[in-house]
Amino acid sequence: MSSIRLSIVTPTRNAPHLLDRLFYSLVNQTCPDFEYVLVDTSSDDLTMERWWRDFAPHLDHRFRYARIHLPSPNMADAFEYAFNQAKGEYICPMTHKAMWRPDGVENLHRIIERYPKLPCFAFKSLYTDYDIHQGSFTDLGPIEFGSPWDGSGPEVFDSREIFVESVAAFADHGYESPYTNTHLTMPFSSHAVFSAELLARVKERFGAIVAGRFAGDSRLGYRVMDLEEHVHLFKDFEPRISSMLARTGAAGAQLNDWRYLSYVFSTLSIETKQVISRSPFGYMPLWAVLTAWELFSNVKEAQGNLRIKLEFPADKVKAMLVRELLQLRNVDEPLRAGLLRHVEAIATRLELHGLRAWF
Repeated sequence: MSSIRLSIVTPTRNAPHLLDRLFYSLVNQTCPDFEYVLVDTSSDDLTMERWWRDFAPHLDHRFRYARIHLPSPNMADAFEYAFNQAKGEYICPMTHKAMWRPDGVENLHRIIERYPKLPCFAFKSLYTDYDIHQGSFTDLGPIEFGSPWDGSGPEVFDSREIFVESVAAFADHGYESPYTNTHLTMPFSSHAVFSAELLARVKERFGAIVAGRFAGDSRLGYRVMDLEEHVHLFKDFEPRISSMLARTGAAGAQLNDWRYLSYVFSTLSIETKQVISRSPFGYMPLWAVLTAWELFSNVKEAQGNLRIKLEFPADKVKAMLVRELLQLRNVDEPLRAGLLRHVEAIATRLELHGLRAWF
């Protein structure tokens, strides 16, 4: 058995400016019992240079740096590598655009000790529109944010029901507030702690912990729900804060920016682009389309309690896409008008063929 109880892992890419807050919050934890692994997938050496120059001289043996060359952004491979680097009995993925409450690790240990039989548990992150990565440490004052664990037990959700609820909310709202609220109740790897034993079961079942054709860290959450009947959520526990203004090479907060969505789409694999291009959506790089594609591909691969039938009525898909197109920023109006006409064609094709068949 590993002598390390808790591992925290962070894949990062081309974002050395985000690391100060992260490391500052880690070295100031009230509980020192953890290991931390920074997995650098950058296309340049700036993050590596910052690690050895600015951070490593001030860190102890608990902190490790690992480098993997990824020619293009690939969250799935980055998280897969990060999980496999961890040596702890429990593993907590962490985004590089976040920072921890000083008692965050201490609270995670308290939960693990109180509930040692939970294979995983979810918690919430506190999101802010304030850019926590600007200015000096003193600008923030005392780092007080979120809520510590108050000792209360977790809420328990049926995995199948929460998945269906999420899909229904997505169909109605796209990637907007009601869907996002549901998203936070699911054991996404960006908001959860997983036992190493559970991750081994996931890998045995699916051939990989995270990796898939189009996958972010959320794919692990879906796979866990396929193996576990229940989701355990500590709904009032917010051990860390994330800045929604940090553009980081992942989804970030640029979900309604045409240029950024186009960039995200350009980073997908050729296979994924071909699948999407054959769907009714063509190459329209909307986050809603990509998220729908992931939801359906996860259901398709599931073998257990998530074996469910999902369908989006054409009118709901049309309303969702129109709403997202009207909210897009940094898009030429003639292009927006053309995309709106394209939505009409999408709705017609969906009425004839349905959505699920395309995924």
